Amino acid sequence: MPVFQFNPPERFVAGTVGQPGDRTFFLQAVGEGRITSVVLEKAQVEALATRIEELLEEVHRRFGTPPGDTAPPEDDGPLQQPIEQDFRVGTLALAWDAEAARVIIEAQEIDESAGEDLVEDDEEEELEVFAEEAPAHRDVLRVYLTPGEARAFAGRAMKVVAAGAPTARCAAVLWTPAVTSVPGRTGTGRTVSCDTGGDDDRTRRSRRAHAAGDRMNDTTDAFDGLDATTGLDLLRTGRITVEGRLTSASNATLYCTVSDAPRSAACVYKPVAGERPLWDFPDGTLAGREVSAFSVSEALGWGIVPPTVHRDGPFGEGMVQLWVHGDTTVDLVALSHQTDNADLRRMAVFDAVINNSDRKIGHLLPTAGGHLYGCDHGVSFAEDYKLRTVLWQWRGEPLTEDALAALESVRDMLKDPGSALSDVLGRHLSGPEVYALGGRVDLLIHHRIHPYPAPDWPSVPWPPV
Repeated sequence: MPVFQFNPPERFVAGTVGQPGDRTFFLQAVGEGRITSVVLEKAQVEALATRIEELLEEVHRRFGTPPGDTAPPEDDGPLQQPIEQDFRVGTLALAWDAEAARVIIEAQEIDESAGEDLVEDDEEEELEVFAEEAPAHRDVLRVYLTPGEARAFAGRAMKVVAAGAPTARCAAVLWTPAVTSVPGRTGTGRTVSCDTGGDDDRTRRSRRAHAAGDRMNDTTDAFDGLDATTGLDLLRTGRITVEGRLTSASNATLYCTVSDAPRSAACVYKPVAGERPLWDFPDGTLAGREVSAFSVSEALGWGIVPPTVHRDGPFGEGMVQLWVHGDTTVDLVALSHQTDNADLRRMAVFDAVINNSDRKIGHLLPTAGGHLYGCDHGVSFAEDYKLRTVLWQWRGEPLTEDALAALESVRDMLKDPGSALSDVLGRHLSGPEVYALGGRVDLLIHHRIHPYPAPDWPSVPWPPV
């Protein structure tokens, strides 16, 4: 059977034909007057892009920066005509040619005679080890790419996968030319750092037109006398002791103390093993989403999410977050309706960025020192627009300069694969979810207004308190 080999290709991309919800995914190689187009599943495209990134990271770790790692110009063009299916892909393989410094991608025709099944979109695709000899009874597409070309292919592939999801309902949907509006809660083990610091990130933060995040370390009243930095260190290294359970929570939520010899603080521990399955979020991912929310909160510089880590605990890995001792004299219902509260308005922007589908009144945690925290961000970062919140009072209104400066800083970090923010999100979210996050940030910066509710999705969580 033929081997369609491109070494090198003039163009190699992933693309689709059809409308969202009914798209056919293709890999297409072009070169020397030839066009080879093969059909595959969405899950296979996502898996290929993910494995390419992992392969390049391993190559960089073992050999340093390889030659040819310069990215080519961005290619967002459509698939080249004519688009004629040469075969349907059953198996994908990936390899690194160290001598030539090339990534080799091989797509093998599905073997229907052997009962090879198609990969469903909700299944995880496994890439096989690359074989030197192509299958004798199946067609094969084999492409050789420089590291830069492979990285560019993976980036476009992730965009293609995420492109079918509805975008945030910003001004692109409901645009008004004048940009006006329309009618206390919450065993020592291996820890995973969730810092969003680093010299590059600190440099970016220094350029912002706000310093809201610096106030977080002043809120010792909220964390048993500890500042946020000390509390974060204690969360990573201290011993967790379970004191009780919050029985009203839908997932296993344990009230604990975390301590070492000189320090102790109350905390919340949500083990992954206690997460209730949800139809619209992958199983076992809620703890990672809470950590991702903390990472974004820190990147914005607003200190909205209390210090949070992902670590081992008495019931396995999970999310551990400092308990916020809130000001119980504050009327939370009245607080949620305020229109002149700068911290509350920042929280509305933060929720739009992370696509929070559960901002209830009870998730507002004002402290006696005047800081406003938020909790329970496990059902965030979906690809589809699912913003559900009680904070719609600024819909359609212009974003503040403070918010725009923070969003631009986050956009810079998301574009930098070496940033601490990208590292945390890459470990806890899928590639399309990270791409969708970047898309929401871009929309907010481009249209410069607060988003609107979706027309086909409940805009307020139930119950709202």
